[in-house]
Amino acid sequence: MRALGDKASARQVAIKAGVPVIPATDVLGDDFDAIKREAAEVGYP
Repeated sequence: MRALGDKASARQVAIKAGVPVIPATDVLGDDFDAIKREAAEVGYP
């Protein structure tokens, strides 16, 4: 339950369990160029 209480760790638990997950990124912070690159690769909802 603790692992599922945080969105990022819940996603990792799902991936390890073989559950299909939508594309996402782990890039956080203020590096706008990195954010734009990730957004171009992952796409928008």
